[in-house]
Amino acid sequence: LHHDLTYSISRNKILHQKQMKNSSILIACNPTEIDIAHTFSFAFDGEFYFEISNKLDRDEEKRLNSNLSKLGIINFLKNKSLLDNTFFLSKEYPDRKTKIVNYSALKDTEIKSLLVIAVFDKIYSSAARAVGLHLDGMKKLSVKLHPILELEKTYKIEIQHHSHTKLSLNSKPWLFQILSNFNKRKGKRKTANLIKELVESFIINHHFSYIQEKVIMFDTLNQVFSYEEGGAGALMNEVYVTIQPLLSDNPDYWLQRAKCILRLERNNLDNIKDGIDYARKAFNDGIRKKTVNNAEFTIALLYGKLCKFEKYTNVDDIIEAIEWFHTAINKHKYNKAYIESMLERSRKKQGWFHYLCNYLKDGEKDAALLTVREKIQDLLAYYKHREKGSDLFNSSPERHR
Repeated sequence: LHHDLTYSISRNKILHQKQMKNSSILIACNPTEIDIAHTFSFAFDGEFYFEISNKLDRDEEKRLNSNLSKLGIINFLKNKSLLDNTFFLSKEYPDRKTKIVNYSALKDTEIKSLLVIAVFDKIYSSAARAVGLHLDGMKKLSVKLHPILELEKTYKIEIQHHSHTKLSLNSKPWLFQILSNFNKRKGKRKTANLIKELVESFIINHHFSYIQEKVIMFDTLNQVFSYEEGGAGALMNEVYVTIQPLLSDNPDYWLQRAKCILRLERNNLDNIKDGIDYARKAFNDGIRKKTVNNAEFTIALLYGKLCKFEKYTNVDDIIEAIEWFHTAINKHKYNKAYIESMLERSRKKQGWFHYLCNYLKDGEKDAALLTVREKIQDLLAYYKHREKGSDLFNSSPERHR
């Protein structure tokens, strides 16, 4: 029911308490529409508003899964919403999927809006207008993708977004699947061009620069499109090539492109060297300290990767890797989160730092490495502490000298 209608009903004489003695009204509304429930508090006394969780409690989950098992159906997963559980079941029972969400072909403006929603879990009407989706379009999109999306009023604390409405996301995995399917159907060039248009829309409006910055991040694109079978490597390479004319003077763009090569390049040495050059540009041209520090460690990791693929035959590259790792790790207190996340693969015995240290501690070495002997000892001491599970941020190479 619309708010105006509920208000009128609550004021109507036929709803007087005496006449409603044996009657009840139940209104299901979105969490942001508590004003609907509060409207009836004018006419009736008592506790009228309560929220229903989008997750099952332990007893509900146990009873539901018991019944699902009796029917031979996969159980619901713990700590996931009802909608997310429905999505995961729909993947296992694909013949049921179209009966749950049956959406028509999505327009370009809708796809661009969905990309923003996939990153931020919502899109405000002001940002939607910037990509060409006006209020009527937001309403139609919410209907197309109900219950994955819902159109809501904004809170007072969201006033800085200059929007009365927003599209909110109820199931991130489901939306990721929709976008991955779009890329699979339309191809990487079409998807990359839409991302370019999205970036272009927000570059000219500094109020939305934070959206553009987040959308082009490698981790963002990888998360959104990783639901595509076989991964999204080809798409992300296409995206970074496509948006280069718009962001070639942006050090953060070059850092993300270098990170893409670090994570995705399999065996092309020239491409890895290109990645090192991109990271060097971010390192030398970066203005933000975070950009410079992240670029520095990315260079180290790329050199580690290059050395591994060269089978440690190029001593100059090995020395570069040692120098960059040593410098970057000694600055870890200024760059904790990034170094922690990027070195985590080493803890799993498959990272470039791990491979480099294994090479340095085993077998015969080129005499040229004697020039960096102390730095090698520092890196190996640091590596040893990581392998023992010591606190990453309380054990730097310099402390082991």
